[in-house]
Amino acid sequence: MPIYFIRESLAAKALARRRAESVRPASASQTRERVDRGPVMEWAAVIFQLFSLSLFSGTFLLLFVWALKLWTAN
Repeated sequence: MPIYFIRESLAAKALARRRAESVRPASASQTRERVDRGPVMEWAAVIFQLFSLSLFSGTFLLLFVWALKLWTAN
C-alpha cells in the first residue's frame, strides 16, 4: 500500500512539472541556479548531535555531583 502512494506522489509531481514547463518556457526555468544544501544539512546534523551529547553529559554530571553531595553530607 505505501508503494502505491509513493507512485501516485511521483506521478503527481511529474504531471505538475510538465504543466509548469508548458506554462513557462524552458529558458525561464534555467535562469535559477540550484543551491546545494547538502553540506549545510550535514553541519546542522553535527551541531544537533553535539548539542544532544552536551545536554546528556551535563545532565549526567549534574546528577553525579548531586549524588556525591548527598553521599558526603552523611
